[in-house]
Amino acid sequence: MKKKTKNTLFIVGGVVLLAMLMGMVLNLYGVFDPKELNPKNLVSITAIGEEDYGTLQSGKTGHGVTVEVGDLGEIKVRGKATVDLPWVVAEGIELTPGKTYTFTAGVESATVEGYHIRLKNGSQVVYADFGSNTFTAEEGTYTLEIFVAEDTRVNATFYPVLVEGAEAGSFYAD
Repeated sequence: MKKKTKNTLFIVGGVVLLAMLMGMVLNLYGVFDPKELNPKNLVSITAIGEEDYGTLQSGKTGHGVTVEVGDLGEIKVRGKATVDLPWVVAEGIELTPGKTYTFTAGVESATVEGYHIRLKNGSQVVYADFGSNTFTAEEGTYTLEIFVAEDTRVNATFYPVLVEGAEAGSFYAD
């Protein structure tokens, strides 16, 4: 009985020691460092709300869907829509007409039909569901929307990035 207890304690101690060593190594490589938003990202928690880039709207719930914007600007969409539903996450986003921009969704979940993220300006709609989309801005202000079709179950997190130029940007700073 004593030998069995001793062996169990030895194994538990070894596992704890291994976990501590792994934590130290991961910490050395910056795995646990807080993430910072890319300052060049025009659609972000820091940019939205500033005079030129619109007003952030978060914590919306209705028709079976909840849309929340996290601390860094990630957009969490959960639920099952009872109607076709566009959620305006940000409005009043001003882009320079004639300039090229690239919009990226940065979706964390698997590809599913029935929901998407888009920039909308009158008749111009720019989708960036599971990749990036380069476009030329038109006159007027844009809205950032999440669309969920009726009877679609969604559990996704979007990391929207809108940058000037034809090269996709990153959500987090390097």
